[in-house]
Amino acid sequence: MINELLHASESLQALMTLLKAAQHLSNYNEIVAAVSEVNAKLMQANAIALSSQEKQSLLSNRITELENQLRELNNWESESQRYQLIQFTFGGYAFCLTPGLENTEPPHYLCAACMNQRKKSILQPYGEAFLRCSLCHEEIQIANLSPVRVDTHFDLRES
Repeated sequence: MINELLHASESLQALMTLLKAAQHLSNYNEIVAAVSEVNAKLMQANAIALSSQEKQSLLSNRITELENQLRELNNWESESQRYQLIQFTFGGYAFCLTPGLENTEPPHYLCAACMNQRKKSILQPYGEAFLRCSLCHEEIQIANLSPVRVDTHFDLRES
């Protein structure tokens, strides 16, 4: 009978150990589930952070691009203010340096059509009576090239 009580006691202890193990096992499964959920949320947070970082990088690049455009616009405005629009005798227009703002540059003319498109193109001599833009190929007449009239009935022997 003592043996049976001992076996019963051992069986009860084994049952208690199994119950504790089962309880720890269910807690362990809950912990694993909770850790898994936390990991999923961390991965989601990392994805959101990465997306935000990409957006911030794009916005930063756009800001840099806009700052460069603004700088170019300001540079163009200050450069274009150094010139004044003139009209040549034969009707063409060009920009020339405003007196006093030459800075060491030689006298020159800029194409009016290109200046309106924020481009600086120096007009070059083209023939004897024209200036020509190398960008848009606009030609401006600056001198009169009236043809010399030759009398075809002129005879040297008559004089």
